[in-house]
Amino acid sequence: MYRYVDVDAASEEKWGNLIKTWATGKSYFASTNIASLPVPRTLKDLTDQCAVVGINITVNPAIKALSIIQHSPEVLTIRLPPKKMIEDAEAALAGPNHQDYKLPHFYTVYCGPLNVPNGQQLKLQACRIGDYSMSMCQ
Repeated sequence: MYRYVDVDAASEEKWGNLIKTWATGKSYFASTNIASLPVPRTLKDLTDQCAVVGINITVNPAIKALSIIQHSPEVLTIRLPPKKMIEDAEAALAGPNHQDYKLPHFYTVYCGPLNVPNGQQLKLQACRIGDYSMSMCQ
């Protein structure tokens, strides 16, 4: 499936801690001062900070800019994924030669193996898009 950004399994927790750092203004990395981890404004800022805290991240060359948005708890924000991402995923999941539905590694660690019945991949995709579009970090 076409991935725009990939964080390797060994970096998933660090990635979450980096997001929490940006959101709270408090470093979640004992050896890294908050002054070294401001909210990034460019892709280079993003990849540089990931390197500082040991996150292995791959950004697809198709990505040309970075947008970071912090929502208010008083406002329901519905994020729409890019049309191309939905269509690419649908093409990869549908048909006789479909790909398996892939989740980040940590889902398997904490929730067990993903068992999507054959032919149900697009239903799972729809549920995940719905959840992603309005979920708030909890």
